[in-house]
Amino acid sequence: CAAASGAARFVEGLGDFGTPFAASRAISTDALYFPADEEIARADDLLWEGAGGIRSYRNHYPKDPWLRFWNGLALRERGRFGEAVSEFRAARGFGFSHWRLLWYLAQSAHEAGHWQLAGRALRELRERAPDLPEPPGSIERLGSALEERRSSIGRFREQMEKCDLASAAATIAEAVHEFPNSPDVQNAWAEYELQTGDREKAVELLEKLAAANPDHAEILNNLAVIRWQDGDRGGALTLLHEATLADPDEPAVKANLAELTAQMA
Repeated sequence: CAAASGAARFVEGLGDFGTPFAASRAISTDALYFPADEEIARADDLLWEGAGGIRSYRNHYPKDPWLRFWNGLALRERGRFGEAVSEFRAARGFGFSHWRLLWYLAQSAHEAGHWQLAGRALRELRERAPDLPEPPGSIERLGSALEERRSSIGRFREQMEKCDLASAAATIAEAVHEFPNSPDVQNAWAEYELQTGDREKAVELLEKLAAANPDHAEILNNLAVIRWQDGDRGGALTLLHEATLADPDEPAVKANLAELTAQMA
């Protein structure tokens, strides 16, 4: 017979304390997933990171989607949103397919300042589960908050288009001050540096951002444009293909990919 998964071994080892974890995996009524997930998220530190705890098993079975998911829940509860995003994305990559991961991913990405990813997760959530039971916290409320935070970047780009560099500088500086770890804000800051002449600083920042956020379409697109300008059309094409995989609906990526492909034909 097949060997038990890391999650199954973990739950079995917990005995009576494993009830919420077993429920998280086995409940068939969608609305009941949330109480189990919430209990897991609020597990005490010993259960989370002690010997034989969630993190211990997660490290021993790094490809187990449930252990990555549960670790993400615990990290999210503790305000470590960037790490939670990484865990939820890993859980998905290793086969976690239930729609509620998208909800937790959207929330965590929003708080981590990865607003593009949060928006994608919300869009997919609405497409996959249009009649889903309402999770704790309104989806529409999260969508509104997401748009409010992204508005500063939209305002910055409008100011740049109008060549109002003083206003653009003030807007992006305020955003960087408020959300210093946001890849979306840092990407906009790189755009400002590029447009105002500090190309070396912009390239350095974009390369760091791309390494840390390998599926951020806007960052990959901006770096692709620089590669293209430098004559590295192959490198630019690779980045644009990666950006397309990250977000097939990003207008700038679609336009640049079409133009570059035509040039190379």
